[in-house]
Amino acid sequence: MIGGKVLERHLGESELADCVCRLGREMAADLAGKKPLFVGILKGAAIFFSDLVRACDFPLEMAFMQVSSYQGTESSGTVSVVFDGTPSVQGRTVVVVDDVLDTGTTMAFLRRYFQEKGAAEVRTAAMFLKPDVFRGDFTPEYVGMEIGKAFIVGYGLDYEGEGRHWKEIYRMIPEEMER
Repeated sequence: MIGGKVLERHLGESELADCVCRLGREMAADLAGKKPLFVGILKGAAIFFSDLVRACDFPLEMAFMQVSSYQGTESSGTVSVVFDGTPSVQGRTVVVVDDVLDTGTTMAFLRRYFQEKGAAEVRTAAMFLKPDVFRGDFTPEYVGMEIGKAFIVGYGLDYEGEGRHWKEIYRMIPEEMER
């Protein structure tokens, strides 16, 4: 239970680790020789980002950003930059790493943001994709796994500030989301 909401275990540590290793291999095949800038979106992607960059066996640079778009379990539809710790992206390959692609609003915003700053190309990586709610006008290059619409917690994702440190993913029981 978290914040008065009932959760059920959804994905274990080994499933998450296998997924991250697969993504690292895919990225190595695509990005070797480019020395891309990986930009982790705080706070949700922090744990996934750390695991992912360690799974990438090629030169890369790391930076972080924090954006805001969520209120409770729903996206507000408006994205704002809270912190931008990225170096110049002029002429570089940028890989934006986020935890969940649901509506795609945040990632679409970040793709435009880095394109406007002069990135040669912007690629997207997310641990989870919610295809039932995704409305983005782009195709994400790297997706760990597709999941349903349920709100998830753990492995960096939180509910009202709680649960980020959990090693597994828990799913909020649908009727709990409606309360």
